Amino acid sequence: MTPTPSALSPVKAAGIALLLVILTAGASRGQQFEIEPRLSCSWESSDNIFLDPDNGAASATNSSRQPVADSMTVVTPGISLEARGRRAGVAMRYDAGLASYASNDDLDTWRHEFRFDGKAAVSSRTTVTLRNSFLRTEDPNRLASDAASPDDLGQAPDTDPGILPARRPYTLSTTAAGIQFEPGNSNSVAAAYEYGRRREKSGTSDSYTRNRGSAKSVWHFRSDWFGKADAAYESADFDESNDLDLWDASVEIGREMGGGLVCFGKYTHVRLETADADSDVPEPGVSYTVADPEVGVVYTGKRGGIARLSAGYFFRSADDGNDTSGFSGTLNIARQSGRSVFSVLASAGHDEQIYARERSDSSTFSEVGSRVSFSATDLIRLGAQASYRRDKYDNPPALDGGDGDWEADADGYAFNFWIDYKPREWVTARLSYGYTDRFSREEDDNYVENRVSAVVTVGYP
Repeated sequence: MTPTPSALSPVKAAGIALLLVILTAGASRGQQFEIEPRLSCSWESSDNIFLDPDNGAASATNSSRQPVADSMTVVTPGISLEARGRRAGVAMRYDAGLASYASNDDLDTWRHEFRFDGKAAVSSRTTVTLRNSFLRTEDPNRLASDAASPDDLGQAPDTDPGILPARRPYTLSTTAAGIQFEPGNSNSVAAAYEYGRRREKSGTSDSYTRNRGSAKSVWHFRSDWFGKADAAYESADFDESNDLDLWDASVEIGREMGGGLVCFGKYTHVRLETADADSDVPEPGVSYTVADPEVGVVYTGKRGGIARLSAGYFFRSADDGNDTSGFSGTLNIARQSGRSVFSVLASAGHDEQIYARERSDSSTFSEVGSRVSFSATDLIRLGAQASYRRDKYDNPPALDGGDGDWEADADGYAFNFWIDYKPREWVTARLSYGYTDRFSREEDDNYVENRVSAVVTVGYP
């Protein structure tokens, strides 16, 4: 069954962005204009497309609640436009893909992805930015697989992207605007506003609308001391869960010791408030405050490697008296040498879990991940990544027969391997395999998935 494409907002946004590209290119001196059309064809196969547990219980998308295997092909034409002038630049990317399933043809749908970025220097020291992104897909692994490039340093793959596992189309959209003023001496003051939405066309997802305003500043005093300050307020309105208000602020003081070594001390303060229960939300949320001091060092090597080590201790004070505390810290080592890229990331602390799929206000977490890639030949590049995350929720939902004393309310690990082949400058191919195993205190959120994919992309030479 071939779906009929709907009149989606990214189509209109693409036209507006194209107009801005043309206007900017025509109005700027020394402008550069680039257009890059492309066509991508991919094949994916999963042994658990609905991310279902093997427990026999029924779900909204799977009457037997047994893992369902299927494969799909996706044909995606796309285009990138970019215009750069002396004082301004804009870039746009749009991809529209038709996903066709081999067995479950009722899942056939269109995927849309749009992104627009604009930047302009309104004066010699002031810059404004504008960003808009839109995503429509039915793939629950979309954010986990594409959140970061395989070669991004210091990032671990996500084991819980926060998207419902059902193969129903959902949309994510974000619009952000910011301004930054740089008075000199590497000092800066910036402010930004961001608006975001998540919607699912059918089914019962916890859609939301969020607004976030933030400000930050960086200043240097003496020759080797610096300070940073950040503050933000975010409100989240959920269709089915408690609405949230989040205040967070941090202050950091550091010193450049020379030889690429920086020492710092940082304090972060978070306040989260939840709305009272109403007819749509059977249980009230818990408001709380988190105080998290930490100290650390950052080392930047002459050849681009970076290492960061920090340690602290957080204190969570809840309005219901269920206080928690624990270790917080980060170890991040990343290095690029010749043909290889390697990174290790380990972190622990407190996470607000505002938009996660299994949201219980907050959790104490620990995670570790590693990523490596290297060029086997001039045409072939190999890569692998692995991660593990464990969450202990502060207010886990009550379960029948549960005693509430679990070592981990949720944990999961993931492995990914890939091979990239680039026979021509305008042709790329990738073969990849991924494995995810997630355990949750909520039995219906347990799942195991094996996933294989192959994609070939042809771009403008």
